[in-house]
Amino acid sequence: MPEFRPVELKDREWLHNLMCKSNTKNADFCFVSLYSWGPFYDVKICSQYPVPVISSLLDGRRVYALPYFDKETIDRLLIDFPRLTLQSLSPEDVSCIEEQYPGKFAFAPQTENFDYVYSAEKLASLAGKKLHAKRNYVNRFMNQYEGRWSFEPIRTDNEVNQKHIESCRYLDNLWSEEKTAEGEKEVISSVLRDFAPLCLDGGVLYVEGSPVAFTIGERVCCDTFVVHFEKALSHIEGAYQMINKEFAGYVISKYPEIKYINREEDMGHESLRKAKQSYYPEFLVEKYLASVITQ
Repeated sequence: MPEFRPVELKDREWLHNLMCKSNTKNADFCFVSLYSWGPFYDVKICSQYPVPVISSLLDGRRVYALPYFDKETIDRLLIDFPRLTLQSLSPEDVSCIEEQYPGKFAFAPQTENFDYVYSAEKLASLAGKKLHAKRNYVNRFMNQYEGRWSFEPIRTDNEVNQKHIESCRYLDNLWSEEKTAEGEKEVISSVLRDFAPLCLDGGVLYVEGSPVAFTIGERVCCDTFVVHFEKALSHIEGAYQMINKEFAGYVISKYPEIKYINREEDMGHESLRKAKQSYYPEFLVEKYLASVITQ
Protein backbone atom coordinates (compact mmCIF):
# COMPACT_ATOMS: atom_id res chain seq x y z
CA MET A 1 0.00 0.00 0.00
CA PRO A 2 1.48 3.40 -0.96
CA GLU A 3 2.38 5.62 1.98
CA PHE A 4 0.68 8.98 2.51
CA ARG A 5 2.55 11.54 4.61
CA PRO A 6 1.84 15.10 5.82
CA VAL A 7 2.81 17.93 3.47
CA GLU A 8 6.04 19.60 4.60
CA LEU A 9 7.47 23.04 3.96
CA LYS A 10 10.24 21.48 1.86
CA ASP A 11 7.56 20.26 -0.58
CA ARG A 12 6.69 23.79 -1.65
CA GLU A 13 8.87 24.08 -4.74
CA TRP A 14 8.07 20.77 -6.43
CA LEU A 15 4.35 20.98 -5.62
CA HIS A 16 4.16 24.55 -6.95
CA ASN A 17 5.95 23.46 -10.13
CA LEU A 18 3.49 20.56 -10.48
CA MET A 19 0.49 22.88 -10.20
CA CYS A 20 2.00 25.28 -12.73
CA LYS A 21 2.47 22.36 -15.11
CA SER A 22 -1.15 21.32 -14.66
CA ASN A 23 -2.27 24.96 -15.13
CA THR A 24 -4.95 24.49 -12.48
CA LYS A 25 -6.81 27.56 -11.29
CA ASN A 26 -8.28 25.66 -8.34
CA ALA A 27 -7.33 27.25 -5.00
CA ASP A 28 -7.51 23.81 -3.35
CA PHE A 29 -4.14 23.03 -4.94
CA CYS A 30 -2.31 26.10 -3.61
CA PHE A 31 0.51 25.25 -1.27
CA VAL A 32 -1.06 27.23 1.61
CA SER A 33 -4.23 25.14 1.17
CA LEU A 34 -2.21 21.93 1.38
CA TYR A 35 0.40 22.85 3.98
CA SER A 36 -0.93 25.60 6.24
CA TRP A 37 -4.48 24.20 6.37
CA GLY A 38 -3.12 20.64 6.38
CA PRO A 39 -3.43 19.94 10.13
CA PHE A 40 -7.12 20.95 10.16
CA TYR A 41 -8.12 18.63 7.31
CA ASP A 42 -5.48 15.94 7.89
CA VAL A 43 -4.02 16.64 4.45
CA LYS A 44 -1.48 14.06 3.29
CA ILE A 45 0.33 13.43 0.03
CA CYS A 46 1.67 10.39 -1.78
CA SER A 47 4.22 10.53 -4.60
CA GLN A 48 4.19 6.79 -5.28
CA TYR A 49 1.46 6.99 -7.91
CA PRO A 50 2.06 8.11 -11.54
CA VAL A 51 0.57 11.48 -10.52
CA PRO A 52 0.95 12.68 -6.90
CA VAL A 53 -2.23 12.15 -4.89
CA ILE A 54 -3.55 14.41 -2.13
CA SER A 55 -5.62 12.91 0.66
CA SER A 56 -7.75 14.78 3.21
CA LEU A 57 -10.79 14.50 5.43
CA LEU A 58 -14.13 15.83 4.21
CA ASP A 59 -16.99 15.64 6.70
CA GLY A 60 -15.21 12.79 8.45
CA ARG A 61 -14.48 10.66 5.39
CA ARG A 62 -11.24 10.21 3.53
CA VAL A 63 -11.19 11.72 0.03
CA TYR A 64 -8.51 12.01 -2.64
CA ALA A 65 -7.55 14.60 -5.23
CA LEU A 66 -5.31 14.76 -8.30
CA PRO A 67 -4.03 18.01 -9.81
CA TYR A 68 -5.09 16.66 -13.20
CA PHE A 69 -6.82 13.56 -14.61
CA ASP A 70 -4.66 10.47 -14.97
CA LYS A 71 -6.32 7.11 -15.66
CA GLU A 72 -3.39 5.00 -14.49
CA THR A 73 -3.38 6.76 -11.12
CA ILE A 74 -7.15 6.37 -10.69
CA ASP A 75 -6.90 2.68 -11.66
CA ARG A 76 -4.40 2.13 -8.89
CA LEU A 77 -6.42 4.15 -6.39
CA LEU A 78 -9.45 1.97 -7.13
CA ILE A 79 -7.39 -1.10 -6.28
CA ASP A 80 -6.06 0.42 -3.06
CA PHE A 81 -9.36 2.08 -2.05
CA PRO A 82 -12.39 0.22 -3.52
CA ARG A 83 -14.82 2.78 -2.01
CA LEU A 84 -12.84 5.65 -3.51
CA THR A 85 -14.11 9.23 -3.39
CA LEU A 86 -12.37 11.88 -5.49
CA GLN A 87 -12.79 15.58 -4.80
CA SER A 88 -11.95 18.94 -6.41
CA LEU A 89 -12.69 17.54 -9.85
CA SER A 90 -13.13 19.95 -12.75
CA PRO A 91 -15.98 19.50 -15.27
CA GLU A 92 -13.33 18.18 -17.71
CA ASP A 93 -12.21 15.64 -15.10
CA VAL A 94 -15.83 14.53 -14.63
CA SER A 95 -16.22 14.02 -18.38
CA CYS A 96 -13.03 11.94 -18.53
CA ILE A 97 -14.11 9.78 -15.59
CA GLU A 98 -17.58 9.24 -17.06
CA GLU A 99 -15.98 8.19 -20.33
CA GLN A 100 -13.34 5.90 -18.79
CA TYR A 101 -15.49 4.44 -15.97
CA PRO A 102 -19.10 4.45 -17.22
CA GLY A 103 -21.61 3.85 -14.44
CA LYS A 104 -18.95 3.39 -11.75
CA PHE A 105 -19.07 6.81 -10.05
CA ALA A 106 -21.80 9.08 -8.72
CA PHE A 107 -21.05 12.79 -9.07
CA ALA A 108 -22.04 15.75 -6.92
CA PRO A 109 -21.11 19.44 -7.25
CA GLN A 110 -19.21 21.03 -4.35
CA THR A 111 -21.14 24.24 -4.94
CA GLU A 112 -20.09 25.97 -1.71
CA ASN A 113 -16.46 25.46 -2.73
CA PHE A 114 -16.64 26.92 -6.24
CA ASP A 115 -13.89 29.53 -6.58
CA TYR A 116 -14.63 33.05 -7.87
CA VAL A 117 -12.09 34.09 -10.51
CA TYR A 118 -11.73 37.66 -11.75
CA SER A 119 -9.83 39.57 -14.39
CA ALA A 120 -6.74 40.90 -12.61
CA GLU A 121 -6.76 44.02 -14.79
CA LYS A 122 -10.40 44.78 -13.99
CA LEU A 123 -9.80 44.44 -10.24
CA ALA A 124 -6.84 46.80 -10.53
CA SER A 125 -8.60 49.43 -12.65
CA LEU A 126 -12.25 49.03 -11.57
CA ALA A 127 -13.11 50.27 -15.05
CA GLY A 128 -16.58 49.93 -16.51
CA LYS A 129 -20.18 50.55 -15.46
CA LYS A 130 -20.52 47.34 -13.45
CA LEU A 131 -17.78 48.37 -11.01
CA HIS A 132 -18.91 51.97 -10.66
CA ALA A 133 -19.99 51.44 -7.03
CA LYS A 134 -16.57 50.02 -6.14
CA ARG A 135 -14.86 53.03 -7.73
CA ASN A 136 -17.03 55.30 -5.62
CA TYR A 137 -15.87 53.62 -2.42
CA VAL A 138 -12.24 53.93 -3.52
CA ASN A 139 -12.64 57.59 -4.51
CA ARG A 140 -14.29 58.46 -1.20
CA PHE A 141 -11.50 56.72 0.68
CA MET A 142 -8.82 58.55 -1.29
CA ASN A 143 -10.55 61.91 -0.81
CA GLN A 144 -11.15 61.41 2.90
CA TYR A 145 -7.59 60.27 3.61
CA GLU A 146 -5.77 62.23 0.93
CA GLY A 147 -2.05 62.30 1.67
CA ARG A 148 -2.57 60.17 4.78
CA TRP A 149 -2.83 56.65 3.38
CA SER A 150 -0.38 54.20 1.85
CA PHE A 151 -0.31 50.64 0.53
CA GLU A 152 2.82 48.72 1.50
CA PRO A 153 3.89 45.33 0.10
CA ILE A 154 4.81 42.83 2.80
CA ARG A 155 7.66 41.37 0.76
CA THR A 156 9.98 43.32 -1.54
CA ASP A 157 13.11 42.01 -3.24
CA ASN A 158 12.47 38.66 -1.50
CA GLU A 159 12.79 40.29 1.94
CA VAL A 160 9.87 40.27 4.36
CA ASN A 161 9.17 43.49 6.25
CA GLN A 162 8.54 42.48 9.87
CA LYS A 163 6.70 45.72 10.60
CA HIS A 164 4.05 44.75 8.05
CA ILE A 165 3.90 41.20 9.44
CA GLU A 166 3.18 42.63 12.89
CA SER A 167 0.52 44.89 11.36
CA CYS A 168 -1.21 41.81 9.96
CA ARG A 169 -1.10 40.15 13.38
CA TYR A 170 -2.52 43.27 15.00
CA LEU A 171 -5.44 43.47 12.57
CA ASP A 172 -6.16 39.75 12.78
CA ASN A 173 -6.29 39.96 16.58
CA LEU A 174 -8.92 42.71 16.34
CA TRP A 175 -11.30 40.33 14.65
CA SER A 176 -13.84 38.63 16.88
CA GLU A 177 -14.17 34.86 16.99
CA GLU A 178 -17.57 35.20 15.30
CA LYS A 179 -15.92 36.65 12.21
CA THR A 180 -13.15 34.07 11.97
CA ALA A 181 -13.62 30.69 10.31
CA GLU A 182 -12.63 27.62 12.31
CA GLY A 183 -8.88 27.23 12.31
CA GLU A 184 -8.27 30.45 10.39
CA LYS A 185 -6.55 32.27 13.24
CA GLU A 186 -4.02 29.46 13.65
CA VAL A 187 -3.47 29.26 9.89
CA ILE A 188 -2.87 33.01 9.57
CA SER A 189 -0.41 32.82 12.46
CA SER A 190 1.56 30.03 10.75
CA VAL A 191 1.41 31.81 7.37
CA LEU A 192 2.84 34.99 8.88
CA ARG A 193 5.56 32.97 10.61
CA ASP A 194 6.57 31.18 7.40
CA PHE A 195 5.84 34.04 4.99
CA ALA A 196 9.25 33.98 3.26
CA PRO A 197 9.68 30.19 2.74
CA LEU A 198 6.06 29.98 1.59
CA CYS A 199 6.94 32.54 -1.13
CA LEU A 200 3.80 34.53 -0.40
CA ASP A 201 2.88 38.04 -1.40
CA GLY A 202 0.75 40.47 0.55
CA GLY A 203 0.08 44.05 1.40
CA VAL A 204 -1.00 46.30 4.24
CA LEU A 205 -3.13 49.43 3.92
CA TYR A 206 -2.21 52.20 6.37
CA VAL A 207 -4.04 55.36 7.36
CA GLU A 208 -1.94 57.91 9.24
CA GLY A 209 0.58 55.16 9.93
CA SER A 210 -1.93 52.73 11.44
CA PRO A 211 -2.90 49.49 9.66
CA VAL A 212 -6.53 49.29 8.52
CA ALA A 213 -6.43 46.32 6.12
CA PHE A 214 -4.21 43.48 4.95
CA THR A 215 -4.24 40.80 2.29
CA ILE A 216 -2.14 37.70 1.54
CA GLY A 217 -1.95 35.36 -1.44
CA GLU A 218 0.16 33.27 -3.80
CA ARG A 219 0.38 32.11 -7.39
CA VAL A 220 -1.33 28.80 -8.11
CA CYS A 221 -0.21 28.57 -11.75
CA CYS A 222 1.50 30.70 -14.38
CA ASP A 223 -1.43 33.05 -15.05
CA THR A 224 -3.50 32.88 -11.85
CA PHE A 225 -2.96 34.39 -8.39
CA VAL A 226 -5.02 33.31 -5.36
CA VAL A 227 -5.99 35.66 -2.54
CA HIS A 228 -6.15 33.58 0.65
CA PHE A 229 -6.85 36.23 3.28
CA GLU A 230 -8.23 39.74 3.21
CA LYS A 231 -9.28 41.64 6.33
CA ALA A 232 -10.09 45.27 7.02
CA LEU A 233 -11.47 47.42 9.80
CA SER A 234 -15.19 47.63 9.08
CA HIS A 235 -15.53 51.20 10.36
CA ILE A 236 -13.05 52.47 7.77
CA GLU A 237 -15.32 52.98 4.76
CA GLY A 238 -13.71 51.85 1.53
CA ALA A 239 -10.87 49.94 3.20
CA TYR A 240 -11.92 46.62 1.67
CA GLN A 241 -12.33 48.07 -1.81
CA MET A 242 -9.03 49.92 -1.50
CA ILE A 243 -6.92 46.95 -0.37
CA ASN A 244 -8.50 44.82 -3.10
CA LYS A 245 -7.71 47.35 -5.83
CA GLU A 246 -4.21 48.22 -4.64
CA PHE A 247 -3.18 44.60 -4.22
CA ALA A 248 -4.49 43.62 -7.67
CA GLY A 249 -2.41 46.43 -9.16
CA TYR A 250 0.63 45.31 -7.20
CA VAL A 251 0.22 41.69 -8.34
CA ILE A 252 0.03 42.49 -12.05
CA SER A 253 2.93 44.92 -11.81
CA LYS A 254 5.10 42.30 -10.12
CA TYR A 255 3.84 39.40 -12.25
CA PRO A 256 2.83 40.76 -15.70
CA GLU A 257 1.84 37.27 -16.84
CA ILE A 258 -0.99 37.12 -14.27
CA LYS A 259 -4.37 37.35 -16.00
CA TYR A 260 -6.68 36.13 -13.26
CA ILE A 261 -7.15 36.56 -9.53
CA ASN A 262 -8.92 33.76 -7.69
CA ARG A 263 -10.65 35.02 -4.53
CA GLU A 264 -11.68 31.55 -3.39
CA GLU A 265 -15.09 30.23 -2.40
CA ASP A 266 -18.06 31.68 -0.51
CA MET A 267 -18.39 28.61 1.79
CA GLY A 268 -22.15 28.83 1.42
CA HIS A 269 -22.35 32.16 3.30
CA GLU A 270 -24.89 34.47 1.68
CA SER A 271 -23.02 37.66 2.64
CA LEU A 272 -19.78 36.32 1.15
CA ARG A 273 -21.60 35.21 -1.98
CA LYS A 274 -23.07 38.66 -2.53
CA ALA A 275 -19.71 40.34 -1.89
CA LYS A 276 -17.92 38.09 -4.37
CA GLN A 277 -20.65 38.39 -6.99
CA SER A 278 -20.57 42.19 -6.69
CA TYR A 279 -17.14 42.20 -8.35
CA TYR A 280 -18.53 40.24 -11.35
CA PRO A 281 -16.24 37.22 -11.71
CA GLU A 282 -15.06 36.17 -15.15
CA PHE A 283 -15.88 32.57 -14.27
CA LEU A 284 -16.19 30.10 -11.41
CA VAL A 285 -13.83 27.20 -10.82
CA GLU A 286 -16.36 24.39 -10.52
CA LYS A 287 -15.50 21.45 -8.26
CA TYR A 288 -17.12 18.02 -8.07
CA LEU A 289 -17.05 14.91 -5.95
CA ALA A 290 -16.96 11.46 -7.54
CA SER A 291 -17.81 8.48 -5.32
CA VAL A 292 -17.71 4.83 -6.30
CA ILE A 293 -21.26 3.48 -6.49
CA THR A 294 -21.56 0.58 -4.05
CA GLN A 295 -24.10 -2.18 -4.49
